[in-house]
Amino acid sequence: MNDDLDLKLDAAEQKLVSQLRALPSEGKEPDWTALEREIRLAVGPQVPTSWWRKLRWLVPAGAIVTGAAIALLVMNHHGVVLTEPTTTQSLPPVEQPTPDTTALWLDGHAVEVDDDFDPSSLYDDDGSDELADDSNALLPVDNLQWIDSLDDHALDRAEHWLDHKKHKKG
Repeated sequence: MNDDLDLKLDAAEQKLVSQLRALPSEGKEPDWTALEREIRLAVGPQVPTSWWRKLRWLVPAGAIVTGAAIALLVMNHHGVVLTEPTTTQSLPPVEQPTPDTTALWLDGHAVEVDDDFDPSSLYDDDGSDELADDSNALLPVDNLQWIDSLDDHALDRAEHWLDHKKHKKG
């Protein structure tokens, strides 16, 4: 059966079919050496490039020169000589803490104590069984329930600290 006879083609489609039939058969390849020779004759031995591609070495060379200049400036930098300020305005004296004191933060207040400070002096306790009025004391003893929340490790550290303080005094 011939498929071409069954189809009804108009003039444009007939022309396209005839052009497709005129193409070379599938097994025949073009002569690649001849094609290469024609391209080389048309272009020349080198591919033409734009003018700005010829300057592609300029950026790396500029980076090297800039890095060398920065390194030279850093290595030859001897520092700035400071001179005395021309103003006669004096600065307020800075209070230096004495080396034999320790700063503590107690009940929202900064307190400095010296090395032979006795912590028991913070409590208004004269040794009697009566409860003293400690409302104005630095560490008021109005609620000691927080002691019940201490774990064994914290209690051991506190006992060790108290034993160490006893030996230091006596």
